[in-house]
Amino acid sequence: MVSEPTSVVFIVVDIDMDESVEQSITGRKNSAYHCCVPLCNGDSRYHEDLRFHRIPGRTKDEKLKKEWLVKIRRDEGPDFKITTSTRVCSRHFTKEDYLPPTKSGSQRLKRGAVPSNFNWNSSFKARRKIIRHVDRDTQTDDSDTDGVESEAMQSRESVETEVQSLKAQLLAMHGELEASRKEAAAAKEELRNVKAKATL
Repeated sequence: MVSEPTSVVFIVVDIDMDESVEQSITGRKNSAYHCCVPLCNGDSRYHEDLRFHRIPGRTKDEKLKKEWLVKIRRDEGPDFKITTSTRVCSRHFTKEDYLPPTKSGSQRLKRGAVPSNFNWNSSFKARRKIIRHVDRDTQTDDSDTDGVESEAMQSRESVETEVQSLKAQLLAMHGELEASRKEAAAAKEELRNVKAKATL
């Protein structure tokens, strides 16, 4: 007697959840998340005070999604693919972007909130400040010159810090990519096993 093939049904649910909400539903801590914003080293393994938010992914949020990508300076393509693990950390949002905390302590973004705080904003302001000091006709005192040199040094140190942060981010992204490849390979193997059993 030949048994009927077993049907395998995959159901995809379209839902957007922040890390804190997802954890409260599942009752367990999620996988490690790394902020996808360039020059940001936000990592849930080392920064427990940060929250990590998914990029809007629903069809009706397409315009909002594009706003996020423009703000974080990211373009979807071979080098950047949005997955369920792609997150933007709370460093890039203001207090006004959040709803009041729930009884469980979780805090979600308001509808339509867009990230706005970035390292390159402060770096740009610092460079403009240095230029203004240099352009002043009255700036001839040694103390003023020392101030410019000090700010220039701070700006250079800031750039070096950003470079190190970017390197750390690339390493983290490489680790996530390897993990995704392993998960995909395991899923393919499981699917082959299911098909093999179905033909018996």
